Amino acid sequence: MRAFTMPIAEPVDEVVLTFHAGTPAQRSIRLAKIVDHMKGHAPIARGANSRVWRFIPTKGGAPYQGETSFALKCCHIEPATGLRCPPHEYGYLSRLSSPLFPRAIGHGVMANGDYVLVSEWIDGRNLARHILEILTELLERNTYEMFCSDLLEILRLLTAAGIEHSDIWEPNIIVRQGRPVLIDFGWAHAPGEPPLIPTLHQPDDTIAMNQLLKRLAALYNQLLLESEIEKLASDART
Repeated sequence: MRAFTMPIAEPVDEVVLTFHAGTPAQRSIRLAKIVDHMKGHAPIARGANSRVWRFIPTKGGAPYQGETSFALKCCHIEPATGLRCPPHEYGYLSRLSSPLFPRAIGHGVMANGDYVLVSEWIDGRNLARHILEILTELLERNTYEMFCSDLLEILRLLTAAGIEHSDIWEPNIIVRQGRPVLIDFGWAHAPGEPPLIPTLHQPDDTIAMNQLLKRLAALYNQLLLESEIEKLASDART
């Protein structure tokens, strides 16, 4: 596995963002108080590099929209990236209004030309890192089928919105209050449009989701069997 160098988190100065519906068209916000460095330099689609921070925005020294934390994604824009206007990631997120996806908050361009995407920060557990813990809780609460239904709903909503995510797998699923949230639309594209950069994962969302569900089912059934064996052993001892 390749290890990426983690850059030092640093405040981002004034950025003019074009906000999504329900907010002023443009607002200058000082993106200070970055509270948690999230991700190092890693290649993403369309030839760009990105960094992601969790931050609490401030305006005039006071928190903007309370203590709500957002995800700030910064990447280089180059002619070779193929980013459309509005840039594709913001545009696709803006089509989705479900708790199963992050909310698109705003986007803009910094003075140095870097593109900035602001979206809802999803506070939860990464499915790849906590899969056994999460599946154990689903088993104990008898909510595994509801979780899988949410995953299928994610696929349905993507299809209805005309989006091919192209990177559906465990690292891009955050579990928030027991429900999955699909993140990272950096490789998203329109159905029928070939990805500009080949991925290591299945670019067809339907196949990718089916594979994910099969992996979850295999682990879940293993945990279920282990639970039943433990119960039988406990009954035998009493």
